[in-house]
Amino acid sequence: MTTTKMIQLKRIAEEASVSIATVSRVLAKKQQVSQKTRDRVMKVAEKLNYEAQSPGACAAIR
Repeated sequence: MTTTKMIQLKRIAEEASVSIATVSRVLAKKQQVSQKTRDRVMKVAEKLNYEAQSPGACAAIR
């Protein structure tokens, strides 16, 4: 994970009052997160214009 992406996840987590792990789960569409929390995280992500990188972009960075 790039530093910029980690900073974005941290900022989303802070503004949504959740952990970075929770943000990661929401963005990865895992089922272990309540709908209420998922909605809050997605609202903050949209507000911050978060754009997920494609898997190929992550591999190219390594």
